[in-house]
Amino acid sequence: MSAAFGGYALLMLGCLVTVAGLPVERASGRGSYWRGVMALLRNGPWVIFLASILIGGLALSIEMSFLFLYMERLGASKTLMGITLAVSTVSELPVWFFADRLIERLGTRKVLALSLLACAAQGFGYSLMVNPLCALPIQLLHGLLFSASWAAGVALSGEIAPKGMGATAQGVFGAVSWGVRAMLGSGVGWAGCSSASPRGRLCWGGVTALVGGLGFCGWRAGAQRLDRLIHEERAESGQPQR
Repeated sequence: MSAAFGGYALLMLGCLVTVAGLPVERASGRGSYWRGVMALLRNGPWVIFLASILIGGLALSIEMSFLFLYMERLGASKTLMGITLAVSTVSELPVWFFADRLIERLGTRKVLALSLLACAAQGFGYSLMVNPLCALPIQLLHGLLFSASWAAGVALSGEIAPKGMGATAQGVFGAVSWGVRAMLGSGVGWAGCSSASPRGRLCWGGVTALVGGLGFCGWRAGAQRLDRLIHEERAESGQPQR
């Protein structure tokens, strides 16, 4: 066990050294971070996007909190639980490696929609399994629902944020994805479904991911329609297109 923690510390040290060498672009804007956050929260399209990701991502937090409890009820050994976690980690590697090409080919919005649908499929898949071994193939979806959503979410946050606030938007996206979502997912899964079994909680996670995915698809369709209207108005008035 101590070797595992020591290895983790070494890997994190390697990440620190890598990040320290990355080029950083100096921002030309002035103002406090919290003022920028408040400005983002007054931006309707950005808030709708963030709310959809938050609701849809609750399934991942519920799964991380209650999957092993459910597997234990199904008679899974601790070894199988560890292998299940390893499978989810390995599934992330090819998605991270090809994330840029995936986003370039499909676009950030389609990748995010796919990740939310994968999250819903995983939640429903867990709630239907009767053999703990079924968790292994279901965990292969983790790479798409986590890695792809993280890469596309950071990219889209920067795209739709007001000018000069891309880094702030990406920081808020990360805080919501890792902090608020994890807290709400565990709380909703426990308090909101206190009378439900772990299977029921995982099913509710699938429902929240489906709701978030449908909300995001609706927001995406509305954003595309608005872009078309703006394009048509500029074409009629002779204004230059951006």
